[in-house]
Amino acid sequence: MISHTHKIYTRLLVLLAAIFFLTACSVNGNAFPQIANPPAFDYADG
Repeated sequence: MISHTHKIYTRLLVLLAAIFFLTACSVNGNAFPQIANPPAFDYADG
């Protein structure tokens, strides 16, 4: 039982790490254009 639960916890940790890594990359990839563009439009409109 100990080895079985250990496998489950290691898989959960790996899964959480992968999800965190993917979400961090996607958020960074989407955040840079969104943060960079609105000031340019605001300055152009202003």
